[in-house]
Amino acid sequence: MFHPMAPITFVSFRDQYDNPAGIITIQNLLTLKNWNHVVIQRKYDDGHLRVYSNGILVADKDEMDQIGIPPDGTFAIGNSLSDLSQQFTGYISCLQIFAKFLSEAEMEEVWKLCKRERWKTKPKVYVIEDTDSDKKCLTDVPPPPPPVPYIPSDDNFLSVTSLVNENVWRSVREHYNWEDTGVTSGYFHRVTTNGATGNEVINIGSFNTTDLRTCSRLCMRIKGCKTFGFEKTLQMSNRNPCVLYDVSHSHISDEFGFKYFALRQ
Repeated sequence: MFHPMAPITFVSFRDQYDNPAGIITIQNLLTLKNWNHVVIQRKYDDGHLRVYSNGILVADKDEMDQIGIPPDGTFAIGNSLSDLSQQFTGYISCLQIFAKFLSEAEMEEVWKLCKRERWKTKPKVYVIEDTDSDKKCLTDVPPPPPPVPYIPSDDNFLSVTSLVNENVWRSVREHYNWEDTGVTSGYFHRVTTNGATGNEVINIGSFNTTDLRTCSRLCMRIKGCKTFGFEKTLQMSNRNPCVLYDVSHSHISDEFGFKYFALRQ
């Protein structure tokens, strides 16, 4: 276990019954925000322990408890199975396990096997830069693509894809300077079938949507939207007027065919 604020590293062992079998404390074993090559060697028959950091011997102890190698069990990396507070936060690039004590020359040689030029399998490598430092991380997982800027159509059409695809929805919000409510479900009640709030109080926007459901979801996800109006133009049309308001339904004017809905609080 590594404590970054000290910085102190605890190297401990347990037997097959989860009983403590020796622990040592090492100062400055790891350097934060740098790759560290750590070698921990233990002879199970006599408890002799050696710890190396970047090729330097930092601990040599032979008073550790003698424990046998368990015939079975669970092997966990970067995680404690019994204490959820002891979770490793960082990166592990190469793990090697040997059945013998390595000499310093052997440790240097096997360390080279962790370097990319010695990999037998070479995946695609992407460089991810840490904006908080000058560090870079090599990974075989591609970074997420940047959001594609939203360009509204001539009729301000918004489909259901604009809402369910988070990259598209983020671009739409950035374009209109909207804030997401974080709400994914809600209830509206119909105030009137042939009426709507007058155009002089529209201050969110007027769009075309596929259907009533898309229009209601749009209002539900935009912070400040309280009411909306929807009109079904043609039976097979996917371009139907959807008007979003940030006012209550107290200002209603006659407009034939326009259904007006309010968010139920």
